[in-house]
Amino acid sequence: MDKNLRSWVWLSGLFKKDPIDKFKVTCTVQGCSKPDINRKKQGQKAGTSNLISHANIHHPTEAKAAKDLHDKKEQEKNAKKRFRTEDTETVKVYDVKRQKTLQQTWSSAAPWDINDEKSKEYHYLIAEWIAVDCRPFTTAEDVGFVRIMNKAVPKYTIPGRDYFTTKIMPDIYERVQNKVKILAKSANNMSLTTDIWKSKHSEESFISLTGHILSTDFEHHTVVLRSQHFPDCHTALNITTMINKALIMYEIPKHKIHFICSDNAANMTSSLNTIGVTHLPCFCILSN
Repeated sequence: MDKNLRSWVWLSGLFKKDPIDKFKVTCTVQGCSKPDINRKKQGQKAGTSNLISHANIHHPTEAKAAKDLHDKKEQEKNAKKRFRTEDTETVKVYDVKRQKTLQQTWSSAAPWDINDEKSKEYHYLIAEWIAVDCRPFTTAEDVGFVRIMNKAVPKYTIPGRDYFTTKIMPDIYERVQNKVKILAKSANNMSLTTDIWKSKHSEESFISLTGHILSTDFEHHTVVLRSQHFPDCHTALNITTMINKALIMYEIPKHKIHFICSDNAANMTSSLNTIGVTHLPCFCILSN
């Protein structure tokens, strides 16, 4: 397209080129006293000065309206850049880059506040990583980890381990707990497994209670309801107390429990009989 045709003179529709005489342009305004204009040149060498003069002198009202409309469209065009993607018909709009003010520059370079939504996103990602991979909370303060985060997300400030232990991790725990409650309520029945064992790295004992749920669409869900340090004597009473606390915490009624699988130790058998649920001895332990 001839770049001169982008002028408001042409876009206004006030003039049209003669299809035969390349030097001639005709004014389209009805009743124009001098409709025929000779441009003296043709193509890109032909300017629009004489056309602009003609419009301003003979048709000032139409010329002003055409220029105002053209200027408005140019402003809208400069305010937004539009392009159409090759693979879709979706039109995406992007703001034109403008020079930032000093305040905007300072704000964009400043680190995120600890309560900023972007900061919170990384708080939870780090906390979930610590929980899922069983990492110590001191990981958040390790020199190497801090260097990586400063390089990857320079505006993010990693909080100390106290922040994770007192704010983020308890919130994650509560969220997961609520999800398990919803899952348990939706199940018609569920089975549990429990066990007591000693740590490989110490003589400390631990006890766990795990729930197994088969959803209505036959999807198997396994959730750890309790896993805790168990320094007390391994009596039936202490085991019963732990299991009952877990059932109350997750609002699991005993009539929903199909059975609880465990070893065949006397203390475990006595505890499950006291709770009033069916005890299923572990086949692997019995066979050994």
